[in-house]
Amino acid sequence: MKQNEIDNILKDFFCLNTIEKQKRIDEYINFNLYQFGEDFFGEILKKEHDPICKWYAIKALGELSSKKYLHILIDVLIENDISFNDTSLHLITSVSIGKIGEVAINDLLVLLSSSYSTETQRAVVDTLGEIKSIKAIPYLIEKLKNGELSVALWAGLSLGKIGEGGNEIIDIYKNLTQNLQIIALDALMMMKNVNYINFIITKLKEHEEYIKLQKSKPTRAFGIFLDNLKLNGMIVEYNYLMGIING
Repeated sequence: MKQNEIDNILKDFFCLNTIEKQKRIDEYINFNLYQFGEDFFGEILKKEHDPICKWYAIKALGELSSKKYLHILIDVLIENDISFNDTSLHLITSVSIGKIGEVAINDLLVLLSSSYSTETQRAVVDTLGEIKSIKAIPYLIEKLKNGELSVALWAGLSLGKIGEGGNEIIDIYKNLTQNLQIIALDALMMMKNVNYINFIITKLKEHEEYIKLQKSKPTRAFGIFLDNLKLNGMIVEYNYLMGIING
């Protein structure tokens, strides 16, 4: 598709009403993503105010692994989040930056060490988990240990996604509050590392109420851990936990 054609489509797009824009950009991504390219969706992200259209533009830039518009995506993390249905601008931005990769790490770590809002800090630690870089581990450990509870929760989830940093979690475990210990155990369980199983079992015995809660509110991390026990033939440990869950 020629540039003048793309420019005309973009011009027509901005003349549409909001509902038509949302429908049209969805079609662009599904049928013409690579023909339009990053500049097309970058312009929409820069100029459009409707959050759903922005969401689609952010998604497109991630699918295109757009390094050119990385700085604008990072700016989205600094802005107030907007949620709708089961997603938000911060959530889709984290996924998109994750697809762009490690080139974003340094900028994200600057945000993490600055005095931005809890909402932004949470989004940044989520993004680091999407990138899955071991460079982020010391910073995520720090947020797990000393961050606000909601930030610590996302730091634990990101450590679980990365699958590394378990020894560092074990080192700080005894100094964590009870709530943070649960977050730390969830992170370890998500790592699926057989070397952490005995530690997890030992510490879960100190949090029996958390085990019982799995019957009514099962967590993904606990389900991963139960599967890991079966996979490694640790049936005694599996039956012990299931016995507590089933009462």
